[in-house]
Amino acid sequence: DYYIGPKEFDRISRVGENTEESMQFGFFGAIAKLLLTMMNAFYSFTHNYGVSIILLTVAIKILFLPINLMSSRSMKRMSMLQVPMKAVNEKFADNPTKKQQLMMELYKVNKVNPVAGCLPMVIQIPIFFGLFYMLRSAAELRLAEFMWIPDLSMQEGIFTLPFTIPFMGDQFNALPFVYLVSMVIQMGMMPTPSVDNAQVKMMKFMPYVFFPVIYSFASGLVLYWTINNVFTIGQQW
Repeated sequence: DYYIGPKEFDRISRVGENTEESMQFGFFGAIAKLLLTMMNAFYSFTHNYGVSIILLTVAIKILFLPINLMSSRSMKRMSMLQVPMKAVNEKFADNPTKKQQLMMELYKVNKVNPVAGCLPMVIQIPIFFGLFYMLRSAAELRLAEFMWIPDLSMQEGIFTLPFTIPFMGDQFNALPFVYLVSMVIQMGMMPTPSVDNAQVKMMKFMPYVFFPVIYSFASGLVLYWTINNVFTIGQQW
């Protein structure tokens, strides 16, 4: 009639029918379960959940490497089209139909897919949410230490600030700053995909927009995102 114990998926799934729903993995439950299984598999021989998250990140990067390389090549080709695209924009500024037609012709001739640059980000959204719900719900990371982090299921909270920052709270977390630096470097290395100044500015400010959002996330999730950025920097280079 009752289960009193930790929210460990392997235990709860054996209790009875539909009891695994208590894990609250959300819409991307299937992905969350797969990521949890992989993380626990890595933990079985590393005996450290921080190292397991890093290995999980590496596994995901290897899995999506072909798509990421395709995206990088497409963005590089897009950056090489800046001059002819700017000429088309200026010449047919008052004729949107003609401008769009010539732009599509430029893409076709140079074998460029303007959507390909966004593909890795779109694919990573389910993984991000799956990992977010998994880290929030699974008991495995509770009190799991890694380097200076005492609990991967919580934000670091190295010390409490004497004031509260809107959207960020009053805890000082170091890892989100490492994430911010990695994100700035990553964005700086990406080829400019367009001559649109608004889009270029948006890309430059994106790390600073994400920073307050990710600041109070569980440190395990920030660790994943930071390591993911570091590997993306190496891949882009």
